Amino acid sequence: MVTHSARAASHAGRVLFIKDGEVYNQIYRGNMDSEELMHQINNTLTVLMSGGEERE
Repeated sequence: MVTHSARAASHAGRVLFIKDGEVYNQIYRGNMDSEELMHQINNTLTVLMSGGEERE
């Protein structure tokens, strides 16, 4: 699935972030619930929107 919705992505087992046509970062759900995963997604989006200089 491709989405721009953090809420929809928070139900996935793995979330990939694409920047300039390349995988920038990925998050695996592991033992996180949807709320925790959405928090991680939002943190990554914040880094991306601020220039994306820091890789996690």
